Amino acid sequence: MPGLSSIRSLLIALTMLLAPMPLTMTWARQLPSAPADVPDLDPRHTAVIVHEMINDFISAGGEYDKQGRRYSPELMAAVVPRIQRLLATARQKKIRVIYVRFTSHEDGSTLSDANRRDLISQGEAPEERTHIEGSWGWEIIDALKPQPQDLVLRKYRPDAFYGTILDSILRWNGIKTVVTTGVGVAVGGVPTVMTASNLGYQSVAVGDAFVSTDGKRTAAAIEYLAAHAIVRSHQEVVDAWERAAPRPDGVAMNAPGIPGGPPPRVMHEGREIPVSREALLGAPHCALVINDMQNDFLSPRGACARRRCGYDRARASAIVPPIEQVVRTARARGALVIFLQSTIAADDLAPSRTWPPSDAVREGTWGWRTIDSLKPQRGDIVIPKYRPDGFHGTRLDDVLRRRGIKTLVLAGVNADYGGLQTLMRGWYIGYYRVVLTDAVLSNTTEAAEFGQGMLDMAMPTTHRELINIWTRAAR
Repeated sequence: MPGLSSIRSLLIALTMLLAPMPLTMTWARQLPSAPADVPDLDPRHTAVIVHEMINDFISAGGEYDKQGRRYSPELMAAVVPRIQRLLATARQKKIRVIYVRFTSHEDGSTLSDANRRDLISQGEAPEERTHIEGSWGWEIIDALKPQPQDLVLRKYRPDAFYGTILDSILRWNGIKTVVTTGVGVAVGGVPTVMTASNLGYQSVAVGDAFVSTDGKRTAAAIEYLAAHAIVRSHQEVVDAWERAAPRPDGVAMNAPGIPGGPPPRVMHEGREIPVSREALLGAPHCALVINDMQNDFLSPRGACARRRCGYDRARASAIVPPIEQVVRTARARGALVIFLQSTIAADDLAPSRTWPPSDAVREGTWGWRTIDSLKPQRGDIVIPKYRPDGFHGTRLDDVLRRRGIKTLVLAGVNADYGGLQTLMRGWYIGYYRVVLTDAVLSNTTEAAEFGQGMLDMAMPTTHRELINIWTRAAR
């Protein structure tokens, strides 16, 4: 007789009620709006992940079949039709379908030594023969073959987000809710669903169509997911989709208004894309990023001045008042203010060989702190960065995405180096980029000339233009 925990898991997976909540999406709204137990399954911002449905795991003649651990035909006879129905409804509603499949290279180069040790300790060859890229076993089973509009991604670790473009694809397409189904729930399914949740997506596991080879492991995994994410049956998900309108196609643009009237609106698949400068720079979805305005870079007593690598006093002084003004306005208008601080950890005995100087911006020192006239206030966010790029190894992206930020506005020094690299990374992720031309300062070398040319590719705006936009919007 099954244990109480297994029965509870089955009830959670099959009987929890679904009450989807409609959402009017705009380009400025990114965060999930529904409570954690009420998934928002609107086709405009939902994607389906089909997990590990490959021949090596499921089909007769696959590597798992040869090893005696294939998914049972009886189990697949129940699960595959449910996934087929999910995908048929998803495609009818133009919901994006993404397949992820574990991938190994034939020479074993995708294994780490930790993987090899685990395999050896289990009595298996380090270069296990399953899911070899390009082989028949690596292909999706015929019953669930991808269609041309679907996306098929390789993954090299159980978590489908690790080392793949999955998160980028979801973000670039305005996805808010991720529905996951398939096999391997106890190994790859749990980390994939939980990473989606940690990244800010509403993460939904299909409880009756997400399985392991062992029924007890399936029940335990579903119970875990029900406690930390959202579990729904395939029927509940299908019912929600059937009641919803499909994802709109392409781009719709309203007719241009009269001169001096409202700007045109562009809708892409149900979400608004900003056209005007005013829309792009709206304070609620804008972050003012102040880069490296620290004593060691700017003060005559700072480390860079002592080493004669600091900024010219007059040039540096000229950008401080504009930054002060735009920071004050940002705080008043509700725009997020972020200070990026170049940092060498106090216990770091081997800092970067190039920048900053090894005796500069040591964490916690006076030289590391922001200059007094721009001292961060309550509500501002200070992010130490250990490399020029403000995203590398920091919480910057997490802060931005959880607050629904879409536009980065750069001010500060080292604009051609750390500022540029931060904006470039932000652009790759999907943020809009703006440079306050009278509130940034680059070096005077030939390298800085190249950096300045790259900065010019972002939207150039003066601090006064930005303040005026925010002031008009407040009225």
